[in-house]
Amino acid sequence: MMAKTDIKVTAIDYHRNGICGEGFYVALFDWNDGLHTRPMLGVVFPERDERPSRRTAVFDRDLLAAGNIAFAGGNSWRGDQFAGPLHRAIQKYEKEAR
Repeated sequence: MMAKTDIKVTAIDYHRNGICGEGFYVALFDWNDGLHTRPMLGVVFPERDERPSRRTAVFDRDLLAAGNIAFAGGNSWRGDQFAGPLHRAIQKYEKEAR
């Protein structure tokens, strides 16, 4: 099985979340789960004092499109296992945007 750190990011953008909400990044990426390649969506809030992995949510886009937002046995993924590569991709995105 391919490690969750082996992802291919296809798009990143920053959302400011209105005029007073906490902004966040959205990343589209592909991940091979060992059986097939899954199109995934990552939501990453800026780092604070706590570990960044606690501020990362990940969803399968096909399951979202089908209306599946269920936690137990549904569209539930460990954000901490994707946080490292997503944060590195965001850093690259920020550097290239400047």
